[in-house]
Amino acid sequence: MTAPSLSLRYYQEAAINGVRSRYIAGERAALVVLPTGTGKTFTALNMARMTVENGGRVMWIGHRSELVEQPLDAWRSVPGLAAGEGGIVQGGRNDYASALVCASTQTVGRNPLEPGSRLRQVLQSDASPVRLVVVDECHHYPDDGRGQFAELIQAIDTITDEAGLPRVRLLGLTATPERADGRSIGGIWGDEPASVYTYQQAVDDGFLVEPKIVLDRVPLDDETEAAIAAARDAGGCSADGEYSDGALREIAKQLVSAGISAHAAARMAEWPGRKWLVFCSDVEQCKDQDSALRDAGMTCAVITGSTPKAQRRALL
Repeated sequence: MTAPSLSLRYYQEAAINGVRSRYIAGERAALVVLPTGTGKTFTALNMARMTVENGGRVMWIGHRSELVEQPLDAWRSVPGLAAGEGGIVQGGRNDYASALVCASTQTVGRNPLEPGSRLRQVLQSDASPVRLVVVDECHHYPDDGRGQFAELIQAIDTITDEAGLPRVRLLGLTATPERADGRSIGGIWGDEPASVYTYQQAVDDGFLVEPKIVLDRVPLDDETEAAIAAARDAGGCSADGEYSDGALREIAKQLVSAGISAHAAARMAEWPGRKWLVFCSDVEQCKDQDSALRDAGMTCAVITGSTPKAQRRALL
């Protein structure tokens, strides 16, 4: 790889150099940990640019539509970044031969070894070979040899082996390498990340703003407290403090009945002019929160799993 030429912050250069050192040492996978807002995408796209300039192609994998669209938008919009055409393999879009192929895990991971699969069409394109696979938000994929992601990596290796090509290098990106369920991601990415830049470092350097955290609690009567305790006890709790889906649904139902949506809207109204993202437990709470915010005089939009992709993207 040639040296990066675009304007990079010092920790981004350190991340690229750390990854390159891993590859030079013969390792095929490297993990970069950068906090949200410090330019994970831009850092990795610079590595993608370097790969393309050296005759390879790049496949960028994300688990959500935004993580498929965003890197392509940046690739096209940042002057000097795009070293070739970028495209998407998802839904009805099939830009298999692009220099930068952005795809969802679900799309390229579906029956990957079947003849004519979308993964095969990316890897077996007449264009130059894929040399780098970027895995965005890689903490979503536990490294226990199970699941679609593990099968996808195995399929990539199988297809490149069949073609007599070197195995592709892997670059993992995350802000949170630890999973709540305790399952490891270290088998693929190694015991230590190639580069880590912490949230506190970013605050100290002036790249991120010190957060202000407000912890609030909706008042509950004795009956609701008892119902929540019963749901918590019946649903059980894992060793890492996670409740079952059934327990969470019942707890959310009780909190909605107790007026958590109106309570949250009233607190949010104390900071007029702010923009908010509100994460709810289920669709019904989303609808209830939407109504409460509108009643408080705020504009609001609800995004759920059934929101059309174009509308979801426009709203975000």
